[in-house]
Amino acid sequence: MSNPRCSAADVHRKRQPGYRQLAAKAERSGAPTAAVPFGTNAYDWVDMTPRCADLPSALGLDIDLSRIDFERRLETVGTAHGGWVRIAACRDCGQVWRVDLEDRLQVGMAIKVDAPGLLDDNSEHQIRLAYLVSSFGGETEHGCAWADCLNVTLRGLAICAEHAYRAGLRAKGH
Repeated sequence: MSNPRCSAADVHRKRQPGYRQLAAKAERSGAPTAAVPFGTNAYDWVDMTPRCADLPSALGLDIDLSRIDFERRLETVGTAHGGWVRIAACRDCGQVWRVDLEDRLQVGMAIKVDAPGLLDDNSEHQIRLAYLVSSFGGETEHGCAWADCLNVTLRGLAICAEHAYRAGLRAKGH
């Protein structure tokens, strides 16, 4: 009789080279054994996520870095914006992040902060706008098409970053 808790994918994954050593390493670090990836090179998942110090001040989750890999190292210390933003600290280095909760209609972002309550809404908005501008490759010298707006446009758009953000854009292609 087969084990109902063990799928065919699990059996195949457990047969991958180095699985037992990797599973033991994951268990020692506190990561769940199920976090060991299904694939041909089971050693990659340990070293693929950069250290917090090597990450930019804002990153798009599942764009710049896998949300699952990133959040695996975080521990929640609070919430903000009515529970839509998770305040979390890295278990490895203590770096505090503001992490948008997963929403399939929006780009989830993670923003570095010095301490849980230090980033005000205006600073966070400016960081999000800077991320939007960088995702479009910068700005042009052309004026925004929005009435009475004196800002310059994002590359490839006829409107500025502020109006693109208000329209719901968070990154190019999203």
